Amino acid sequence: MFRNISVLAIFCASFLATGPAATALPWPPTSSGTDIGGGLPSGYEPSGIVWDNFTGALWLVHDEGQLSRMLRDGTFTETWDIYLPGTNPPQKPDLESIAVTGTSPKVYLGVEDPPTILEYNSSSTAAPWASGKSWELDLPTVAGSGMEGLTWVPNGYHPYANSASGGLFYASGQSDGRVYVYDVNLSQTGTAPLAPLGWFTPLAGQNDISDLYFSSDTRTLFVLYDFANQLLEVDTSTKSYPVMSTYVLPTYTTGQEGVTLLPQCPGAKTDIYIADDTNGASHVVYRLNNFPQLCTAALAPTADATTRQASPNSNYGLTANLTKDSAVNADENFLARFNLSGITLSQIARAQLVFFATDGTDQSPQYCATAANWAETTITWNNQPPCSGNNTGGGVAVDNNNWVSYDVRSPLQSGWSSFRFTPRSTNDLIASSRQASGNRPKLILWLTGQ
Repeated sequence: MFRNISVLAIFCASFLATGPAATALPWPPTSSGTDIGGGLPSGYEPSGIVWDNFTGALWLVHDEGQLSRMLRDGTFTETWDIYLPGTNPPQKPDLESIAVTGTSPKVYLGVEDPPTILEYNSSSTAAPWASGKSWELDLPTVAGSGMEGLTWVPNGYHPYANSASGGLFYASGQSDGRVYVYDVNLSQTGTAPLAPLGWFTPLAGQNDISDLYFSSDTRTLFVLYDFANQLLEVDTSTKSYPVMSTYVLPTYTTGQEGVTLLPQCPGAKTDIYIADDTNGASHVVYRLNNFPQLCTAALAPTADATTRQASPNSNYGLTANLTKDSAVNADENFLARFNLSGITLSQIARAQLVFFATDGTDQSPQYCATAANWAETTITWNNQPPCSGNNTGGGVAVDNNNWVSYDVRSPLQSGWSSFRFTPRSTNDLIASSRQASGNRPKLILWLTGQ
């Protein structure tokens, strides 16, 4: 068994292995913005925005305690007053963020201080109404500055164990530059501040996270920075949370407080929305076209297996675990193969092969590409395919019960679809196989031109 290490240590090691995003890119020159907020009330300062597939509408919050709904082009805008539960006389909350699951008629409103989530029933036509449920989050506040960003990441898209609620909330403030992860029991109201499962810092040296939005289509967490005028796209498949790209926001957006993406996969471009609390002009909501999106595909292996030098003619293709270890005359490898039919290899912009390590290691295994002509039920140490070239990758610490990822874009684009993993350490690694009850291996592809 590998010792437990801190979330910060895992993040740092994996971040260095993956590498941060390149220098911030200018905003795509073909993407231009149109203000669609004209239907909002005078003085409305949008502090959060989210697209909801379930109701087919944009939902916005005003930091003076109002909730609004509009169509994607800003038409049919309606606004309602929101009041804190249990206040007499009724008090309006400082609403700074909003999230949806996209699969139920609910919207979740983020109150800045104390950091609290309010649940409201939503509709595509009727006025929203309070469900009576709320949850306070143990999120740092400084001088009244608390939660600014809130989004929902469904099970299968985050690196934690599945939640009974179907996903996790990611929340952030503008005091410490961290994103915190919470497992909220949506079946009942909260009774005490909820502690986070973990946290990470997307951009070192920047504290002013003003909003979060997760897109299931792109498997991307969008992190918005107001004072820094930047938008980050973060991969949430592992706890290393690598930054995929960074954009400098258009100069005409000056008080960026909310961000959401219009899901339009397949498609190479889509609309992105920036809620702009300018403090000088009201109800500014920019709809920016032609934003580049990488639609994703997540593939399960068609075969995986462990091979053992100590039992060179035995097959271990149907076990629930994949193991890797290094010892004299007792090495263990594991293999995974994928079916790439229907995938245009040249359109693979990014590819991560991820495994869930139930037993971690001080150095993750290395890998090589192999021929795909092996069978899960007959492969052994003696007949396993040789490497097509040199071993690469791995070498980072992996904690128990964490995902570990490998960049396999280059071999995939060269036509390889089978990989063999060999040890870098005498400390064994055990990962879930495709036969496991959960947390199975997956190949995540980000595709261009879809």
